[in-house]
Amino acid sequence: MRFSRRMLAATLFVFLAQVPQVAAEEIKLVNTSKHMMVSSALQEQVNIAVSVPFGYAQSKSSFPLLITLDGDVSFGMASEIPRLMSLEGSMPPVIVASVMYGDFRTWITKRQRDYHSKDGGAGKYLKALKTEILPYLKENYRVKESDITLYGHSSGGWFALFTAIKEPGLFQRVLASSPSVEEELGWADAIQNGGKGAAPITPKVYVSVGGLETKTDAALQSVVTALQKRSKEGRFRFERFVDMPHMAVMGLAYASGMKWLFS
Repeated sequence: MRFSRRMLAATLFVFLAQVPQVAAEEIKLVNTSKHMMVSSALQEQVNIAVSVPFGYAQSKSSFPLLITLDGDVSFGMASEIPRLMSLEGSMPPVIVASVMYGDFRTWITKRQRDYHSKDGGAGKYLKALKTEILPYLKENYRVKESDITLYGHSSGGWFALFTAIKEPGLFQRVLASSPSVEEELGWADAIQNGGKGAAPITPKVYVSVGGLETKTDAALQSVVTALQKRSKEGRFRFERFVDMPHMAVMGLAYASGMKWLFS
């Protein structure tokens, strides 16, 4: 018997209709918890996602802490890459934490408020990190006091550089990938003109950009020169990834930066 296309389609439909439908279940990140606290600096409730390394519960040791920005879209990458890198010894096991805004629309709005210096937003967010979020994490997790890293990409990368200069002792390592300095050229000029007599940059700092990010790359060069002058020898690195655009470069820049920062 020869089946027509219509008969085949009807048979397939009947078959699929008989296949039991399994309800979808949300997948959760391993070893990850969500905390809620009220921030006086931000005057609102903040949600903090925290991922601990394998073996944390069985250990009494303290671990380095990694704060990642833009957690709503990057927390999975930011927590799983270090976990895998630690298995091969490229970096130590770390606790990864991030403030989560909750949904895409809120994330888009509040990252502009919190990561840029306009209207004092970055200053308030930095105060919240220093006086509320970091103390909360240190109180609830076994964090190595002098081993804390800050990671940010794009506007988050800009905030990471802002933090490295405004609060140089707060983080021991800073990773700023594709920092959007072109959005605040006045502040970029202030870094450049700070040069002679300016306070040294004490954290170990890694900055990178994708080769196809022409505007960011061009605006970043004077900032990189200034940061090189203000950093101790061997504690600053700039890397450009050829043929890579703004979003595609994230994973590569993150893994490369982490490997160098913890080397």
